[in-house]
Amino acid sequence: MELMIQFQGFCESPWMKEYLEGRLARLERYLGSGAEIVVRLSSQGDRCTSELFITTPRHECSFRRDGMDLFEAFTGVLEEATRILRRDHQR
Repeated sequence: MELMIQFQGFCESPWMKEYLEGRLARLERYLGSGAEIVVRLSSQGDRCTSELFITTPRHECSFRRDGMDLFEAFTGVLEEATRILRRDHQR
């Protein structure tokens, strides 16, 4: 699994990147070995947005969630992606 994390509107921090990588590692069970994941986290004023783009040899999907803070936005987008990937994996 190849992972890229992009930060817009705030500084990247090592603990945040480590936290995101740990949470995203859980998706690996639903994805094949050639999966690419791009996470874009942005903050503009009081609005935070998390976008998740997943590309595999069989799929391309994207998810977006807004939240009051970055963790709310990221958790929401990760839960949505996990729910859909789990459903597709069980088929």
